[in-house]
Amino acid sequence: MRDSSGGQRFIRQVNDAIYRILVKLGGEDGQFWCECSDPYCEKRVLVTLREFAALGNAPLVSRSHALEMQES
Repeated sequence: MRDSSGGQRFIRQVNDAIYRILVKLGGEDGQFWCECSDPYCEKRVLVTLREFAALGNAPLVSRSHALEMQES
């Protein structure tokens, strides 16, 4: 469980660590945790390492969450 701001920061730190490990291993893509504000979300997001790096500070969210955000 995570609160929306502190939890999102924690998940980003976890994803950044996953990214660094995959880069060191020579990976091309990876599964990362969804960085949405839902404290109960356990979705994983498959993206290339280039796509993850291109996000910058933007949150990585699952496709279904991105669609929900566009609809609201």
